[in-house]
Amino acid sequence: MNHYVIVYHRGRGTVLEEHEFVNAEAAAAWARRDALVADTITDRDVEVVLLRAPSRADLLKTHARYFESFPDILSAA
Repeated sequence: MNHYVIVYHRGRGTVLEEHEFVNAEAAAAWARRDALVADTITDRDVEVVLLRAPSRADLLKTHARYFESFPDILSAA
């Protein structure tokens, strides 16, 4: 499983940053997430998440809300 750190701007509905780490880099992924949370803690529109998925393609399926617009998600349903 890979680790993905996503910095998402809720108001704009866009990914500001995306970082991918292989399974062996789990500690580095958590450290990156923690640093980004510390950097953005005062901005209520910014969400920082760490997600795990076998591949980025899987991540796009399971967490589409970070990568697609709301109308796109609704039209695919």
